[in-house]
Amino acid sequence: QEGSFMQGMARAFEENVLYSIVNAQGNIVSNEKSITARAGGPEYAEFSTILQFDFEPSTPTGELRVYTRSANDGSIQDLVRVKVRFE
Repeated sequence: QEGSFMQGMARAFEENVLYSIVNAQGNIVSNEKSITARAGGPEYAEFSTILQFDFEPSTPTGELRVYTRSANDGSIQDLVRVKVRFE
């Protein structure tokens, strides 16, 4: 299943921007997916993708999470959370 188009700007190590989507109950709608930005850090660069769903949303709303991961320990960095409505 496909979702909506997403685009943004990021400063990401090796051009790697990640996203995941959860429903209002915190259940996974989209497992972590990678997007390649047009350039890597230290530059800011555009990225865009069609959001891919792995599971059918079971609530009418949820949250899109866009972030990077630390090259040192893999922890989530620069997390941006956006409330979404599933239609």
